[in-house]
Amino acid sequence: MKNVFFVLFLFVYAISFGFDRISVESGFGVFLDTNPYSLSGKDVDFPLRPVGDTRTESFARTGIRALRFARTSMYANLELKYIGYAVNTSRAHAEISPKIVLIRPGAWLSLTYEFIPRIAIRPVADEDDDYIYRFSEYASNDFLLHAAVRPVENLWYETEFRYTLDYYDKNFLEYDRTLRGVAVFLRYDGAFYLKPGYGYSDADCRGYDTQGETKSASDDFDASFEEDEFSLTVGNGNSVAGFDFRLTGKYTLRYYTSEKPPDRDPIHSTRKDTYYTLSGSLSYALPFCALELSSSYEKRASESEVNPEIEAIRGYNRMTIGIAVATNEIFLQK
Repeated sequence: MKNVFFVLFLFVYAISFGFDRISVESGFGVFLDTNPYSLSGKDVDFPLRPVGDTRTESFARTGIRALRFARTSMYANLELKYIGYAVNTSRAHAEISPKIVLIRPGAWLSLTYEFIPRIAIRPVADEDDDYIYRFSEYASNDFLLHAAVRPVENLWYETEFRYTLDYYDKNFLEYDRTLRGVAVFLRYDGAFYLKPGYGYSDADCRGYDTQGETKSASDDFDASFEEDEFSLTVGNGNSVAGFDFRLTGKYTLRYYTSEKPPDRDPIHSTRKDTYYTLSGSLSYALPFCALELSSSYEKRASESEVNPEIEAIRGYNRMTIGIAVATNEIFLQK
């Protein structure tokens, strides 16, 4: 973590000259998770048994107002985050996220890039490797273009475009996922907060071996899918200064599009996953920091026309609860 904060300091110092405002914020959170991605702790055994864990998150972010012209301002932001686990230590990873934002009255546009250098998924075994379990890993590159316009007072129309590239290592059978997504939202932010939305995405994620097969000609797994997500967020307005409450419900349908024969890909062939998610947060801003209490519940139900055991293998219930503290933004004005 010392290296992370040192890089943040250099970023702020190097580009602060010539800019009229800089904001700095940092925070730390602790979360209890009943099912962190079906890992098995320090002992890799079979069958894989989901175990609860304690997750910690440390972050630092800085924002710089780079340009102002006419009624438009441009901001450059950088966020660094480190996530650690008490039991599933292999999942510890860092996240780096630069962001550019253009803001003018009644509209804004942002481009965000999130990079995860390495993250462990779960122990997996391959018959070509004598079924020895190893933690598979991937690196993630995520691009998000987010735009919003305000046609009338307190009412916003928002749209998102996402493009994700994930590169898996040789221990995982599902390599190099490419995901494309689009989402639209209506947001009312006045006496109360209301934000319904819908998103669609499709992902190409296929396995291939190291003997010259391409993804399209692979005989291994095909985890490609199409997904519909419906969401609704409600919360309080601005009637109580410093107090913020949000409650979000999501209903997600994921249809796997694998065309592999069921005997070759029994995990994904004809499979459909249904996600039910409910999450909430309660925060309060103090003079020098903000406290946030958050909790979520997620249920995944899996079904397959060719594999009646898929629910026992892939279905789960998951709960998280945690508390975080973050320093209020510190503005340095010239």
